[in-house]
Amino acid sequence: MVAYGGPFSYVFENAQETLTGLLRIGSVVVASVMSTLGSWRFFLNDIITTASEIGQDRNDAVINTGDIRHLGTDQPHVCKMYRWSELMALVHESGGEVLSASASNFASATDEETLERIAAVPDDWRRFIEHEVRACREPGALDGGTHLLFAARQRRD
Repeated sequence: MVAYGGPFSYVFENAQETLTGLLRIGSVVVASVMSTLGSWRFFLNDIITTASEIGQDRNDAVINTGDIRHLGTDQPHVCKMYRWSELMALVHESGGEVLSASASNFASATDEETLERIAAVPDDWRRFIEHEVRACREPGALDGGTHLLFAARQRRD
């Protein structure tokens, strides 16, 4: 069962029910969610601007909960972002166990100019991608990408 593209970030309060159902009908669920901390890091400039416009309390609520609904209803992209610890809890509470996990674009969520410079040399790009893939799987990097990727199955108690 593939639930890629962040669908659990859009079902809000129904995430546990949704994941429980998918775990029940699929042998393995491969999915992604938006990352609170990785998005904060990647979109920091925009977040600072938004916070000055809407107030720090609402911005704090988004960072603390990952719920963009705190920004108001006029947001073009409304979703629930997750921290790795929240995602682990969601999988566990849904009766699942995580088989594998990764961040997405931990180091590559940087400025375009730097990435273009690396990509201009094929061997440098290959090496960069190898480092990126390994880094994204490190426990300390899981919250650092803009998305969290995971594979889970129903717990076998």
